[in-house]
Amino acid sequence: MSSPALALDPAPRRLLPLLLLLLQGTAWGLTFPTSKIAVDHGVGPAGYVFWQTLGAGSVLLLVALIRGRLPRWDRRHLGYYAVCGLVGITLPNMILLVAVAHLPASLTALIVNTSPLVTFAIVLLLGMERFLWRLAAGLVIGFLGAALLALRGTSLDGGAALGWVLFGFLGPVCYAGVAIFNQRCRPQGSDSLTLACGMVILGFAGALPFAALRGEIAPLWPVGPGELAVMIQIAVSCFGYIVQFEVIRMAGAVYFSQVTYIVAVTALTWSYLLLDEALSPIVGLAVLLIFAGLVLLNWQGPRATRPPAPVSERTLP
Repeated sequence: MSSPALALDPAPRRLLPLLLLLLQGTAWGLTFPTSKIAVDHGVGPAGYVFWQTLGAGSVLLLVALIRGRLPRWDRRHLGYYAVCGLVGITLPNMILLVAVAHLPASLTALIVNTSPLVTFAIVLLLGMERFLWRLAAGLVIGFLGAALLALRGTSLDGGAALGWVLFGFLGPVCYAGVAIFNQRCRPQGSDSLTLACGMVILGFAGALPFAALRGEIAPLWPVGPGELAVMIQIAVSCFGYIVQFEVIRMAGAVYFSQVTYIVAVTALTWSYLLLDEALSPIVGLAVLLIFAGLVLLNWQGPRATRPPAPVSERTLP
C-alpha cells in the first residue's frame, strides 16, 4: 500500500504511526479472549490458523486484484513471504493457541507482550543498536516481569501450567525475529498490501497440511461462539498485517513493538469484560515490570534503531 503519509505535513506524518498503533493494539487485544473462546468451543489450533489465513488472504488478494497490484513471486519475494508467513503467522499462532487452551487469555497476552524484550536483545546482538545502560536496565527489568509470569504458571493447575507458560514464550521469539527480518529484508519496490498478501498466502500454505492431518478443517456455519471468534480474527488479521508493514516501514521494527503497550492494556480489559478474568497480584507486578522495561527500551521512540540496511547488505536470497 502506498503510504498516504507521503502527502502529509510533518506533524500529521508523525502522528500516523501512533494512530495506527492505537487502532491495531485495540483490535489485537480483542483476539486473545476470542481465541480462547474459539478453542474452548472446539476450534482446533491448526483449524483456527487455517481459517484465519484463508479468510485474510482471500480478502487481501481481492483488494490486490481490484488495485491491480498482485504479489510478485520471484525468488526474493517468495523467500520473504515464506519466512514472514511461516515464522510470523503459522508457527507462533499455533503455539499461542495451544498455550491459551491451558492458560488464562490475559496471561497469554502478557506472554506475547514480552516480544519487544526479545526484539531488543536480538537488536543489540546484531549491532543494530549501540549498547546503553538504559537498554540493559530495560531488558533486565522486563525479563524479571517475564520471570514472574513463569512463576504465576507454577500456581496454576498445581504447577502444571508452568510448562505451558514456557512453551508460550516461543511465540514472542518468532514475532521478534520476523519484526527485525521485516525491517532489514523488505524487498524494494513492493507496497505493504502486496507483501501482506503474499505473507498470508504462504501462512495459509503452512497451516493447510497441519489442519488437514489433524482433521480440523470444519465449516464456519452454523455460526456459534467459536466460529464468530474465528471471523473476528479474520477481520483483525486483514487490518493488522497491512498496518504492521506500514508502521515498520515508516518508523522501524522497535517503534512497531510499542504496540504491545496498547495490546497489554486492551487484552486485559477485553479478557475481564468477556471472560471475567481478574489479575492476580503476581501478574499485576509482572505487568508493571514489563511496562517499566518497555518504557526504558522505547524512550527514544522511532529513533531507537538504525534505519534498514541498504539493499546490497540485506541477507534475503
